[in-house]
Amino acid sequence: MRDLTRGNPFKQLLLFSLPILLGNLFQQLYGMVDTVIVGRYLGENAMAAVGSTGSVQFFILGFVQGTSSGFAVRTAQAFGTGDHRQVRRSIRACMILSIALSVVMTALSVPFLHPLLRFMKTPDELLPDAVLYIQIVCGGMFSTIFYNMISSILRALGDSRTPLIFLIVSALLNVVLDVVMIAILRMGVEGAALATVIAQVVSAALCLLYGLKHCPLLHTGSEKGQVSAEMLKDHLSVGVPMGLQFSVTAIGSMMLQSSFNSFGTESATAYAVACKVESLAQQPSIALGATMATYAGQNLGARNFRRIRIGSRCAMALGVLYALIAAFINVGIGERLMGLFFAGEMTQQVRDYAMEYLWITTMFFLFLVAIHIFRSMLQGLGEKIAPMMGGVVELIARVGVCAVLPGIIGYTGACLAPCAAWLGAGLLTTIRYLYLENRWQKQGLMKECEAA
Repeated sequence: MRDLTRGNPFKQLLLFSLPILLGNLFQQLYGMVDTVIVGRYLGENAMAAVGSTGSVQFFILGFVQGTSSGFAVRTAQAFGTGDHRQVRRSIRACMILSIALSVVMTALSVPFLHPLLRFMKTPDELLPDAVLYIQIVCGGMFSTIFYNMISSILRALGDSRTPLIFLIVSALLNVVLDVVMIAILRMGVEGAALATVIAQVVSAALCLLYGLKHCPLLHTGSEKGQVSAEMLKDHLSVGVPMGLQFSVTAIGSMMLQSSFNSFGTESATAYAVACKVESLAQQPSIALGATMATYAGQNLGARNFRRIRIGSRCAMALGVLYALIAAFINVGIGERLMGLFFAGEMTQQVRDYAMEYLWITTMFFLFLVAIHIFRSMLQGLGEKIAPMMGGVVELIARVGVCAVLPGIIGYTGACLAPCAAWLGAGLLTTIRYLYLENRWQKQGLMKECEAA
């Protein structure tokens, strides 16, 4: 367990974020391998069908992942105070709420996936495979919630290594199952979806077993009967806004997906493969964001406001570096990475569409980094409204641009939608965080603790 309230902030952030980054990269890589195997063995249309479900997955799974991660914010804050009894009670509340979330969201999502994909103008030739794939993935979302809950709790307690280990296990298992179910058993996109769910179940189970053996704070049996309705409500008050913030952002992504779908199958295919490359490029800043949520939560519990400020500056320094790395991935090797998804050559139209999207979005990547850092810090500090309003700004920007610019300048107009969203939300979350810093300064809170 790593105590982020002590030691050199820059070093602590770097060491804590690296395992999260490696885990995220493995998660993205096995998602890419999933798409590569589908594209090479089942064809371009099957690959586009799987890719077209990305924004729907983000809408549903983003909500449940954001919500369960939000529950663990209270765990991080309790850990920062040093009150282990309160930490155990918080963990028990996280478990109860995550089980309930799994049951409710599975029942609410699966029946409506077909009409949702049709509403998003998914091309008719892609629809059957897209529906089959997303129904299986959402039907197994309990595994996603379970793993995310355990890994979020462990990170809240300062352990970012254990989730990495079992995510790597999950990634390798997913690749093996992909090959077996798609290339050998010829199960089609159904096999790809089942491989993902099974790998996540194994990862979640192993992570829990290891955590129970090596982390005494996960043993919550002695706290039975001490999780009050008020505590559950308090955890929900942080978790649900975080989940809604992801879902609000995802609605904008669904509108964007619909806009690209309207230009035809080649545009939908280009967007699907470009998003895979872009998702890989985003992982360093996403890992930094997850780190800052834990860092801010622990230091808030310790009342170390000056250290929070120093950490934010260190995070932005790392963020600039990560934005440069992302630019290299997108425009330096992006075309080569996209070529892996095709059994033959990409068509020139798909290549042009995809590279145009990557070039345009790369120019606004620093604003996306700011969103990940400051939104996560606000969440770690217990802020509810500002992070969600950032999602609302993203939604308004995406929908507004998608409604206007594609009709004027075509495909390029759709590419500008995420850029407008990042610009608006990045500025809002940064300004809100700086306002909090200024308030701490006026209240004399910056002098309470030393920086390191």
